[in-house]
Amino acid sequence: MDKAKKQQRPIIATYLETGEQVEIESVSKANKAFHRNINYALKNGKLIQGYKLSYK
Repeated sequence: MDKAKKQQRPIIATYLETGEQVEIESVSKANKAFHRNINYALKNGKLIQGYKLSYK
């Protein structure tokens, strides 16, 4: 899968304290929402601001 297609895949952000899930339209919008590059967190399962990120 090329980089352009990955940028368009929806992201699921799960807030671990409450279990609430939010869908974000694309990686680029998620980067803006979290004010950082989220690719490392997606790839390695790291938390960002209490959210676990994964592809839909």
